[in-house]
Amino acid sequence: MKDKSGIRSFIVSRFLVVLCLLFLLTIYFGRYLQDLSLDESTEYYMFTEAEWISSHYLPPLLPDSQPGLREYYWGENYLPDDVKAILRRESWSKDHVLLVEMPDQVIYLLPFESGYEETLFIIHRFATKQQFDEYSTIYSHLYIALYAFFGLAVAAGLWISYRLRQPISDLSVWVNRLRSESANVAPPPSASRFIETSNIASSLIESIHQLEEANRKEKDFLRVLSHELKTPLAITSGAIQLLDARQAISPEQQKYWDKLKNAQKTMQTLSQTILDLWRALPVTDTQPVDVTELLEQVIEDNRYLQKPSVEVCLQAKEHIKIPVSPSLLKLVLNNLVRNALQYTAEGEIVIQITGTPAKITIANPCLTQNTEIHTLHTTDNIQTTSPVQPTSNMQTKDYQQTKGYQQTKDYGYGVGLFLVEKVCEQMHWSFCTRQESERFSVVIEFSAEIQAFR
Repeated sequence: MKDKSGIRSFIVSRFLVVLCLLFLLTIYFGRYLQDLSLDESTEYYMFTEAEWISSHYLPPLLPDSQPGLREYYWGENYLPDDVKAILRRESWSKDHVLLVEMPDQVIYLLPFESGYEETLFIIHRFATKQQFDEYSTIYSHLYIALYAFFGLAVAAGLWISYRLRQPISDLSVWVNRLRSESANVAPPPSASRFIETSNIASSLIESIHQLEEANRKEKDFLRVLSHELKTPLAITSGAIQLLDARQAISPEQQKYWDKLKNAQKTMQTLSQTILDLWRALPVTDTQPVDVTELLEQVIEDNRYLQKPSVEVCLQAKEHIKIPVSPSLLKLVLNNLVRNALQYTAEGEIVIQITGTPAKITIANPCLTQNTEIHTLHTTDNIQTTSPVQPTSNMQTKDYQQTKGYQQTKDYGYGVGLFLVEKVCEQMHWSFCTRQESERFSVVIEFSAEIQAFR
């Protein structure tokens, strides 16, 4: 996954890239202008001087010159020897400036067509050091101006970065406060600086109010539901205990009486589990539980559902204990064993218990011909050999499809399977089902943190 960067680092990095490009372009054009600017300005002054001389002086008259700096001549015969040598070896034409660089000086020579018989020659000479000094003076001022511009650009960039970053940073701090405080916390004033950040803050506040309203309604519903469920359950439980104490049940009625008591216990467990799950109460009754003994008890409690043509085989090489909540584990096992007994017409129900990590497998015959695999919940540290492999995102439901497999997620086995999924999700246990050929199986694999011990 690509690393995320903050808004400040994003803006500063892009701004520095732009500044570096501008700086490189400045250096490049500075070098280019250094070679071009003096040539252009000298050529302009030479043509200006030539036009002025040709309009104010007739050959052989000339204005006073500055030997070694500015020189004027009518006709090629009057040129200095060094200039004649240049004209002999260099190709030149009238009205074009000829530039000659020598070790000790730079000579600009303009043969100007004045309209007279004689050609007017304008010569400008620059010593190499003099030219360098002129360049240095010009470009020192230029670079000072450029550095000042870059300084102002950096300051402006930092100020713009701060103005853009502050509302986002303040919104981030405000959102973190909302996690632990009420939505009544006002958004930061800087959030109203831009329309976008103001809309984000308003949307967050509206969403939080909607969530709080939904949570309030859910709590009110659970409060009413808890009262409405517990009251009739308490009455039936008291009536059952009273009749048991009076021994008012005849032997002929005992079979049906046991079914009634088991159904009442199941209803109590289901209702309490539903309320606890939706209240998201932390599990506080964790203790070592003998899985083998618990399964034997669950099988015996649901024995009344067993048909004559069905056998239950519990396979456990040794007694395995794991630190879990007894009530939640019993709820899960009770639902799975009851489903296996209810939906098995004939054959053998096999229940296997293995350790390291602890795993419970319940398999029973069925009549479905299609093969179906789906994982209801997986945890982070489980390496399972079942056809359903856990994904990296362990809190999401993952369904694996292979050729000829059907993907379904139905609770055809009643609310019990739904509760099993929710309990496994809350306790971070892996729970998957597999239906293949004429065999249906469920697997519960406990997380690696829950080490089984004997």
